[in-house]
Amino acid sequence: MSEAGTRYEVITSNNQSANVWVCGLISVLFATACMFARIAYRARLGIRSGQDDYVFWLAWAVQVIQSGLLLKATALGLGKNDSIVAADHVSSIQTYAAASTVLTVVSIYVAKVSMILLISRLFARSLRSYYAAVAVVGVAAAIQIQAGCVYPTCTKVASRYYANAALDIATEVLIIGLPVYCIRDVRMAKVHKAKVLATFSARSLMVLFAGLIVWSATRIRETGKLSTSIVLPVVLLQLQLGLSLCICAIVPCFRMIFQSTDIVSTTSGDLTREGKQISNHSNRARSFGRPTQGTGTDTQISYIRQPTPPPPDIPRKPEHSAQRSQDTSGAASHTTGRPSEGGASDSSLVPSATTGLSTKPLVQAPEA
Repeated sequence: MSEAGTRYEVITSNNQSANVWVCGLISVLFATACMFARIAYRARLGIRSGQDDYVFWLAWAVQVIQSGLLLKATALGLGKNDSIVAADHVSSIQTYAAASTVLTVVSIYVAKVSMILLISRLFARSLRSYYAAVAVVGVAAAIQIQAGCVYPTCTKVASRYYANAALDIATEVLIIGLPVYCIRDVRMAKVHKAKVLATFSARSLMVLFAGLIVWSATRIRETGKLSTSIVLPVVLLQLQLGLSLCICAIVPCFRMIFQSTDIVSTTSGDLTREGKQISNHSNRARSFGRPTQGTGTDTQISYIRQPTPPPPDIPRKPEHSAQRSQDTSGAASHTTGRPSEGGASDSSLVPSATTGLSTKPLVQAPEA
């Protein structure tokens, strides 16, 4: 056990900045690790990057920037009581913390857009209106959470977090419901449908964190000490952001949601041209009676006709030769001393040792 004097920071009722340090670093480090795991996985399979990948990288870049701003605010005194913070640092703390909070909300909603783009690629549907709506809601959430908060006053802090949590829950329910809506018209085994829905249901953890943020914002009203009570909502918001990015990075790596042999819509007519070509190619390959194999794309299963293997090399039966048959049967009868069946006798075939001619007469007299 380390002594109090050798610790980096001691957490007390007047100083909780260490919580912000730890949770902020954990959030960005885990998200970064998951991002590199996603890149390595897709590179190993040779999968090209799509729009959802680019949007996800944008969300990660925003998180890195906001983490730097948050750590800067913490170094100046965020999470400490006003009595132990230098007066000339208060304005800077508020500026860095406000910018970090806005970018946190922006990063969360950019990650949501990435998830909707992934769903659009997987089910070959145009979901432009959905991710556009989520983007608009994200902008509104980022504005309302800090609008009007100008040093030295910031009113209705708890209400701002309430509104942000409500918008967060609404958009997460939309993201969870989109796979349920899109998978209805897909011809797929029920067990595969269950796997797809179970994978995307991981986003329900975001709803849980939104509820925790509402609870933590309530404590702000109860304590009335904004300098220290704001730490819990900030920490939960950081953990929510890190978990959101981790889910966005890991979900495309679950191959079990892309292992259907038929991802074909039965009623909707909004399949993309690529999806129709893949479906037609698969049907033609099956009609020819040739096996097909799914290739590594995370949008749909792409079928490639496998080459027909060459026939096995079976040794050919030697050609039948009358002379060889006679020689063989003659040799056998000469050895056993009995005439062979179905052929001439050995005396008619084996020549005499002296004359070289057969010793058996061509015509024999009948027996008396």
